Amino acid sequence: MSKRSRPILLVVAALVGAGIGLGVALGTRSPSHPREKATPPGAAELSLARVQAQAIWPAGARRATGFRLLDQRRRLFSLRSQRGHVVLLTFLNSHCKQACPLEGRQLSEIQRTFPLARRPELVVVSINPAGDSVASIDAAARRWAFALPWHWLHGRQTQLARIWRAYSVDVQHKRGDIAHSTALYVLDRAGDERVGYLLPFSSRGVEAAVRALETNLAK
Repeated sequence: MSKRSRPILLVVAALVGAGIGLGVALGTRSPSHPREKATPPGAAELSLARVQAQAIWPAGARRATGFRLLDQRRRLFSLRSQRGHVVLLTFLNSHCKQACPLEGRQLSEIQRTFPLARRPELVVVSINPAGDSVASIDAAARRWAFALPWHWLHGRQTQLARIWRAYSVDVQHKRGDIAHSTALYVLDRAGDERVGYLLPFSSRGVEAAVRALETNLAK
């Protein structure tokens, strides 16, 4: 095991041990009613082996729960506005010193593998309503080298808690620290959840998922 990967695995092990791993959540969330769709000829296949994910879902099986929050520029953002784009949806804390910087930098690197016109939209939902501010979000985005386009959404505890529950993200405040699930969802152009990841995840796997969903033909 490399020196770099060991701390990541320890963070995930601690979260799972505390009962806030994504793996259980991915298996227990109730899917929406599937919409019957014919598989287009030549559609890219979303297989666990190909995208190296913890879970995949067929098109139409799990509509992503919508929400409206202010972004890092205090502009109102709605998840529905991202229809037509592949979205990387995750949950971070701008003051985090452990898992969040690792995931933030990895997502930045993934985005930069795509030309700007084809990049997925990075959507971050705050898990620190009391601490995340415009200044701290901008500082984190610079440290983690975020690539456009990205949106970091924040709001009141009650607003965010509803979204955390909808995406099975457990947030626990403990003695000045915040423990939370390390969930990454890849949404397709229709607004459906298609792939779910735990940290640490494979950059190549996420890139493969994005490429498969770019045409909205993945099965």
